[in-house]
Formats: sequence, structure tokens, C-alpha cells
Amino acid sequence: MILNEISQTPLDAVLPVTREQLMEPNPREVSRRLLTRETFLPATTVNTLAGSWLQFMIHDWFTHGEGDTSRLVDIPLPPGDDWPQDPMRIPRIKADPTRPEGADGPITTVNDVTHWWDGSSLYGSSLEEQRQVRSGEGGKVRLTAEGKETGTYCALMGGTALPTAKAPGCPVPAAAAAPIVPPVVPPMVMPVVMPTPPEAPKVVAKAVEVIVSKCEERLRVGSDFLFDFDRAELRPEAGPALAELAQHIAAADKAVMIEGHTDAIGTESYNQTLSERRAVAVRIALAGRGLPAARLNVRGFGKSRPVAANQRPDGSDDPDGRQHNRRVEVVINTCS
Repeated sequence: MILNEISQTPLDAVLPVTREQLMEPNPREVSRRLLTRETFLPATTVNTLAGSWLQFMIHDWFTHGEGDTSRLVDIPLPPGDDWPQDPMRIPRIKADPTRPEGADGPITTVNDVTHWWDGSSLYGSSLEEQRQVRSGEGGKVRLTAEGKETGTYCALMGGTALPTAKAPGCPVPAAAAAPIVPPVVPPMVMPVVMPTPPEAPKVVAKAVEVIVSKCEERLRVGSDFLFDFDRAELRPEAGPALAELAQHIAAADKAVMIEGHTDAIGTESYNQTLSERRAVAVRIALAGRGLPAARLNVRGFGKSRPVAANQRPDGSDDPDGRQHNRRVEVVINTCS
């Protein structure tokens, strides 16, 4: 309702906001006071779908796609703020390229993603993203299993809203029982005891892969060693990988760049934010291990720099390729 009322404001009543007005009160302070939760606050008047609904709707209301990194807003941090960069730098919304020079009236901007009720944060706003999500058959979306994929799965979105939801052949009927064949009695033979072959050694993936090139040492860590899927909080099991990173950085004794990377599932803006949050999480953890925070720079690349294909040649999803692309890399300049 609030957004509806704002959208009906006459354009001649809309005035540009000055920097002084934008910073009073400080946007970071507003965010911390209104959105930070020190204790769990249960919602007692909504159903179980409200959380998912709000996640998508708030994303669409307040996200306009990739910002203009050439025009940043510097937001000073209040005393005691633990954000790793001061000032906080936020890209502005992209300017409207169709606006004539010298035009009167309120400033106009453009969105890369839609901002209302169509779930663009789920379905994506580009043809490439939609092809990854939509199956192209009967309005169905793709469901991807993380890890090894075996068997046949059925997902029915029913519940109390659609209690009789069914799909033909789901679940898949059990295979017909094999005919019973009488056992064949083998001829009597002398038993021979064969030695048990030794078990093949298990291959354990290395947490940190070191890639050396001219003037650069790149420490690559798969995100699965550090984070749960689609999360930016470090897992308790991330300790060994972080310790190895800290050892390499301490030995280099110079500033490094911590890069965050994602796979191609999701929108560009969502993946960009996730990659930045993961890079920041690694920076904070390494600083907590005694490394100088001033030498730990961070940058997120989202899904823009894959090291493997996210799809197979036939256009189907490639979980192994996407797993390689979900990573954090620490870059050390060895020539400076």
C-alpha cells in the first residue's frame, strides 16, 4: 500500500535529494537499528509461506540490478561499526540513458530487474537466466540436486492449497518383478581361497589449490570447504582451509586480494552480492587469525569469471562444473 501511494505522487512534487538529506539520518545506522536482531523474534500471525514470500518480494522491491560502479555513494560508518570498509561504498542506480540533456523534472533511473510481484529474483531477468531455470516443457522449472544425482525424483507443490495435486507417473511405478528362475546347481569343485585385494586409497580433495603464474600466486578454495550452499556464513569445518590460507598470506608478507566467485544459478545481482559477502567473511576470519586487516582487500565477481562450464554441451545443467565455479580465491602479487 505504501508503494502504491508513492507511485501516485505527482511528478512535479518530486524533488531531488541532496547528499545532506540522504545522510540524515545515516542509512547504515537506520539499517542496523531497524534490521539487526540480537534475539529471535517469532512472528505469531503469519503462516509458514510468509518467510519465503517476503524474501522474494523485498528483494524485488529494493534491488534494481547491477549498480553503476563509476558513481559510488560513500556512506560514513558510525563509531564501532564492524563493516570492513570505511566509508561503505554503494553503487548508484543506473542513470536513464533516454533522458534528454537539460530535461526538467525529477531524476529518472533504470532497472535491470523488475521490481514488483513477478518473482524476478527467482526466475531471473535475462533470457540466459530463464533458460537455466525453466525446463521449456509445460511451464515446469528445473530442479537441481546438489552432489551426486541418482534415481528419479518427483516434486509436487501441493499442500493445503492444492491437496489433490498429482502428476501422471509420479512417483514412478516400481519396475515389474523379474521372473523367478530355478537355481542352477553347479558342479562340485575344490574350494580355492583367493587373497582379498587391497582397497584402493581414497582420494581426498585438497582444501587449497595453489596456482602459480607469472607475477601471481592464486590460492583457490572451493566454496564447499567454507560455506553451505547459498550461504555466506563460514562453516565450523572451514578451519583447516582458513589456516592454510593464513599460512600462505603470512609467508608472503604483503597485501592480497580476496575474490569471491559463484556459479551461474541465480540473477547477476544476487550472485554479485553473495560473492562479496563470502569474500568479506573470509577477510574477517583471516583478520581474526592475526593477519593485518589493512592488507586484506576484498572483491566479488559473482558469476562473471567461471573456471568451468556451468552447462553440458547439450544445454543441461552440469553440477560438477558449477561446483568448481563456487569458490574463493586469494591472489598474491609476487612481482611487487
